[in-house]
Amino acid sequence: MCTNCQTLDPSIDHYDTHGVSSFSSGDISVSNNKPVYAYDQIANYLTEGFWSDFNTTARHYDAQSGDTITHNLDGLNSTGTAAAGKVFEAWTAVSSLQFTEVSKAQTQMMFGDNNSGASASSSVSGGHIIQSTINIHNSWADNPDYYHQNDSRQT
Repeated sequence: MCTNCQTLDPSIDHYDTHGVSSFSSGDISVSNNKPVYAYDQIANYLTEGFWSDFNTTARHYDAQSGDTITHNLDGLNSTGTAAAGKVFEAWTAVSSLQFTEVSKAQTQMMFGDNNSGASASSSVSGGHIIQSTINIHNSWADNPDYYHQNDSRQT
């Protein structure tokens, strides 16, 4: 669990390091299996560093605090829909973005669970995400902590 998610429930003190005992990437490090980094470091890596690491162009939704990003959950079962709802609540709490469900034809984020594994792809123009398709197979719901963690990372 990341510290952003932990702010929603500070009583949670476990972290999922996926078996990694130590990790270092620039100024981000793991000590005692717990990540140590500043929020600015996280933001910089997510907005610039990740894309640079993969030699591709940075991308983001053209949205500022208070703006709305649309989504469609028709492709999810009830467990996936409930998980996505929790993720949108968490994102709103930390970003002040609003999330509104709309039809598939008008959505910026389309969710599905019919392909195995977890994946995301985006249509991009000028560094701005036009639409993302996010798939998290419903079999991942057997591990709720990991399932919710991946919902939030894919987008």
